[in-house]
Amino acid sequence: MIVYPVVVGDLKGSMDRTVFYKVEDRCIGRKKSQPKENAAYSDEQKAVQLRFGFTGRLASRVRYVLRESLRNKPKYQTVPNYFVHLNMGNCTVEDLESGMVSFDYEHAVFAKGTLVKPEVTASYSAEESQFTFTVAPMAGKEFLDKRASDKVYVILLESSLMQAYQLELGTRGTEATVTELLEPGWDAGNVHVYAYAYSKERRDTSDTLYLPLG
Repeated sequence: MIVYPVVVGDLKGSMDRTVFYKVEDRCIGRKKSQPKENAAYSDEQKAVQLRFGFTGRLASRVRYVLRESLRNKPKYQTVPNYFVHLNMGNCTVEDLESGMVSFDYEHAVFAKGTLVKPEVTASYSAEESQFTFTVAPMAGKEFLDKRASDKVYVILLESSLMQAYQLELGTRGTEATVTELLEPGWDAGNVHVYAYAYSKERRDTSDTLYLPLG
């Protein structure tokens, strides 16, 4: 595609294979791209498209959580694009013809930063349909003096529905136990839980901590 300024006139519309429009009081001419005949994608290109499509769809469905957990993303990237960038490697194409892909939820990245990961454990009671999260204070007085006020969050993701929300557990300097009922319509077997720490000033986070449900 070729884009160039038009020196004369205030044109809008198209002429031959050139489209004219205005941008900031300038008339711009854009050469239309030539259609590709019999365009064929390699298997590698198809695989990339499938991986990108899955991670992009997941990012879109859980974007409200990502706006918090990936708040300190690079300025030149949007939150969904940053999530895709961090997680493309966790997506594997199982069958190219059917478009079947798998995702490594254990290594999914929902938060990325320089803070130390929090110490959190999680369990699930099928009888009560309830999760239990426990925050253990980080060892070391010097560390706690600096980071005791960091907030600790968990993200609950129902992978088959691509639904997620986050829950605040308190601060990393205080021992705490928090319970949460399974969301209506969710399958506990498809729930993945992640924890991360967030600085009090909301300037930095820890990396993602995956929590096995004991």
